[in-house]
Amino acid sequence: MTQDMTVYGTWSQWSSASFMVRSAARRLRLRNYVGGADAVSIPWEYLEIQNFNAPGTAYIALNGATASSSLGTATSWNVQQSIVVPAHSSRAYGIKATSISAILTGATAAAIIVTVARY
Repeated sequence: MTQDMTVYGTWSQWSSASFMVRSAARRLRLRNYVGGADAVSIPWEYLEIQNFNAPGTAYIALNGATASSSLGTATSWNVQQSIVVPAHSSRAYGIKATSISAILTGATAAAIIVTVARY
């Protein structure tokens, strides 16, 4: 006999925003998305980065770290949490996040879509 251990949850809050990224690191404080006391004290539990419009790779650093193109190395991941999002793709993680820092390879700026949620 097997048991289904799947747990289905619904998000109590979620938000999405467009964020302009270029070759210099920019920070987005995720706690500013939703107002109220909970917005500051409770980090988001789900983070999705969509890089569909950008011609280059987006490098994302989490929770106070500053983004750089060296974030794609394994050594960097061991030191700080980071996400690499190639052009025309997206990445989604169940991770506690309060801010992101992002840079984009290439000479042009482009918008990435940031979606966050919490239970």
